[in-house]
Amino acid sequence: MDDQLKVPIDLLCYRCDEDRFSFTTTEEIIPLEGIIGQERAARALKFGLKVKGDGYNIYVAGQNGTGKSTYVRSEVTRLAAVQPSPGDWCYVYSFSQPSEPKMLFLSPGWGEKLAKDLDELIEDLKKEIPHVFNSEEFKEQQQQILNNFQKENSRIALEVERLAREAGLAVTQTPTGFSAIPVKEGKPLSQEEIADLPLEERKNIEEQTQRLQWRLMEALSQVKARSREVQNEIDALKRGIASYAIDPYFHRLFAKYRELSEVSEYLRRLMEDILDNLDYFKDHEELPETGAGGFDPFKKYKVNVLVDNCETCGAPVVMETNPNYYNLFGMLEYQDVKGMAVTDFTRIKPGALHKANGGYLILQAKDLLAHPICWEALKRAIKNKEIRIENIGEQTKILPISSLKPEPISLSVKIILIGSQEIYHLLYNFDEDFRKYFKIMADFDSDMPLTDQHVEKYASFISSMVRKEGLLHFHRSAVA
Repeated sequence: MDDQLKVPIDLLCYRCDEDRFSFTTTEEIIPLEGIIGQERAARALKFGLKVKGDGYNIYVAGQNGTGKSTYVRSEVTRLAAVQPSPGDWCYVYSFSQPSEPKMLFLSPGWGEKLAKDLDELIEDLKKEIPHVFNSEEFKEQQQQILNNFQKENSRIALEVERLAREAGLAVTQTPTGFSAIPVKEGKPLSQEEIADLPLEERKNIEEQTQRLQWRLMEALSQVKARSREVQNEIDALKRGIASYAIDPYFHRLFAKYRELSEVSEYLRRLMEDILDNLDYFKDHEELPETGAGGFDPFKKYKVNVLVDNCETCGAPVVMETNPNYYNLFGMLEYQDVKGMAVTDFTRIKPGALHKANGGYLILQAKDLLAHPICWEALKRAIKNKEIRIENIGEQTKILPISSLKPEPISLSVKIILIGSQEIYHLLYNFDEDFRKYFKIMADFDSDMPLTDQHVEKYASFISSMVRKEGLLHFHRSAVA
């Protein structure tokens, strides 16, 4: 009876016969491509990667050690390589809403081209505009305007002096403007001398003084109004000459970016802003040094290339290993300036969603769910199909903050979550948004049938790992 219950030792552990292998070492084997014994999961993954439509993101489930992460990245990279590269995402200054930086989308590599073009443009205009304002033509036209103004002032002054002489008065300057005072034999009369005059003469002096005082006020008003007109004429002269000077520079840019309507509109607004702020260019050498936190009037003409896909071959594939909020959604960098945390559009930094936009984002479910705010924000981004950059810690900061609200970026990305079956079932049963946004599940098995095909693939897997790690190749007995 006891002998019947005994199990032979050779049945307690599977032993592979090395004679089943046709190779001597793994050097003779073609390395494995794909995965072993996960055909069902592989089909689900391939289907999820190819299908288009809202909510067809993928959850890859399975135990650790099943090779799911390696296989997912391999398959995604292979598929992404034959897809078109997405364009560049840039932030620029918004001339209408300075606190809301504007987003520009360009073809791959054109973001850096635009940034370089504008840097060169500003440097050229720093030389061209002062040169124009120092030209004899401009100086002559400006002086002609000033001379006409001076002649007009002289005419008004002479008229007032004539009226004053006829009335026996004189005009004197006071801290508050000009005043009419009575004179006798060329000398001003004191209050006591005026009081000693006959009543009729005093009344006449008061009437004449009041009449001249009104004329003085009218003349002063005319001078001030004419002064504003002259300043407007000079500004118009500056604008006209500067516009003529900078037009060739912008003409080249308009021609280069003519097929990009948003860039063309931005360039038009840029040109208008430069013409509205010519003094910065005219006197740029006299501006104070712009150190840390210093005012730089030319910074708003820069381009912040948030994502540069110039060297991206195919669609981007991003695997974010630390999916906290800022790593996923980007952030605004701040600097302390006189006790206030300030930022600007050049300090906007991208997150993994920006880098993966137009491609694929791979995340570990456990790491993502360790940051609940990230999970909620990710679902919101999927729902709204946009990425919003905002600093979640602004409400708790002690320092006063000067913040921005960058224009959202449209989102088109396939998200692959990798995790356990337990996490999948928890999300599926208790988070209805998960069922809506992750419609595909690829379930990796923890075991597989013992077949000749699987044994051969396992040997190929060993060959690929040996080559990858630079190890000595296995003899077939070691494989067995």
